[in-house]
Amino acid sequence: MSGFQSVTAQSLEIGGNLGGMLNVDRDFKAVHKSVTSFAMAYRHFTSSSHDSAGFARAFGYPSFSYGWAWINFNGVRVRSKISHAHYDSRMGSSLVLYAGFHRPLLHITPHLDLEYNLQHGLSYNTHPWQRNGNVENELVGTRWTAYVQIGCNLSYHHGPLYLKLGPEFRHLSNATLGRPNKGANWWDISLTAGYHLSGKVADRVEKIECMTDSVSDSATLNDIKPCKLRYRPLLVEVTLRGGVKTSLGQWQVKRKDIRYGRPLHYRHMSYYCYPQLSTALLWRYHLKFASGIGIDAFYEPYINSIESQNPVPYRSISPWSVGISAQHRIYYRRLTVHMGIGCYISRDFKRWAHTEEESAVYERIGLAYTLPIFGNHLSMGYNVMAHRTKAYSLEMGLFYQFPIKRGHK
Repeated sequence: MSGFQSVTAQSLEIGGNLGGMLNVDRDFKAVHKSVTSFAMAYRHFTSSSHDSAGFARAFGYPSFSYGWAWINFNGVRVRSKISHAHYDSRMGSSLVLYAGFHRPLLHITPHLDLEYNLQHGLSYNTHPWQRNGNVENELVGTRWTAYVQIGCNLSYHHGPLYLKLGPEFRHLSNATLGRPNKGANWWDISLTAGYHLSGKVADRVEKIECMTDSVSDSATLNDIKPCKLRYRPLLVEVTLRGGVKTSLGQWQVKRKDIRYGRPLHYRHMSYYCYPQLSTALLWRYHLKFASGIGIDAFYEPYINSIESQNPVPYRSISPWSVGISAQHRIYYRRLTVHMGIGCYISRDFKRWAHTEEESAVYERIGLAYTLPIFGNHLSMGYNVMAHRTKAYSLEMGLFYQFPIKRGHK
């Protein structure tokens, strides 16, 4: 296997996509599914000369892109089994600003590579849900949503030019900061053309999986040891988060009021906040990775009031929830991807809830940045919490991670 290292530091890309919407909810159906898009991006490449801490080499010399995309949903029509509107709603189009990560996986021939890519950004949507005229579009409920894309592609290089072709999955969601928010999901095939600005073909070098016992930016190439960490420490991570969401229960009441022409109980969706404390034991077994197990405690004081569609003795519901979760971290210099999947071991509200977002299982995914203070132990970031893949809240957090024991050499 080989990696990809560019002699040229940057390139420009232009591309197009053709795909279709995915039906992921039994109550809603995209009766017309055609989605097209157009994108332009600037891309820069990493190299050994800027890899003092070894992360770029450990990832096979990845590249980073920054661009915009126009997504055309005008061929999509959404139909609902709930609203019984006399028309199919539109999704319009979306303008996206994004940043992307591209990681080479396999050097197939002198001109052909296989890579995967991730994108994350912000989208402005022209036709979100509206009470009058677009009532069935519960996939996109607000003007502004988060954008996520995951894909893989074959990349063919010839001279300063290259072409990329491959499948992608994309998603729009507002993380329950507005209702409705079922989220839009679609797949497509992407074709992208790029040009290296130096006019020179990028070189390929053998990929070396390398790690170091030092994970700071001050590490030198002499510190790097191939294929394993000199020390593999146990880490304790303590996290304080603040979550914010709107109520699915209030939205369900409002949707019924609209459907039957009743006066609205909720003209505007309110925001609800909660604190959350976690602690996790992690094993840093790789420069790029750490995994472990954690305990999560939630305090949601609004539980007794907002799910007002349920005939429940609200005062009997405890606002506390506790869960146990499997944790995983992916590190790249000061950036860390946080992932976790957990199960509630105590959640009183689960017994009373009649909402589709309640589940015994919860998931988190987010991004954090390590601050250059407190010995590089403190990070800040955000994540989306979900119940069985349906967004539950947006959380902002502070993460304090420190070693308690060094592993074997």
